[in-house]
Amino acid sequence: MAESDSLIRARELGNAVATAMAQAGLNVREVADQLDWPHATLVRFLGGRDFLDQIDLIPLLAMCMIDGTEREALLALNRTEPASGWARHDLHRR
Repeated sequence: MAESDSLIRARELGNAVATAMAQAGLNVREVADQLDWPHATLVRFLGGRDFLDQIDLIPLLAMCMIDGTEREALLALNRTEPASGWARHDLHRR
């Protein structure tokens, strides 16, 4: 997969979650705090500059009230391995 495809997927995923957060009345700081994540991790993800492990994305989607087919579509976007050079952020290695 071309690096530009990964960038497009990352931006699409980040934009969808950012929109859902706004619709749910959530801000970045409170979501990061509730999930016990570094603020910068969430900012990079929402900005389309990073992917998350599936295990980390699932509770984020739940907080944003994303479920059903939309949830599955976003998980699928995140599931496809990024092109070489992209780092997946593993929150469990802190």
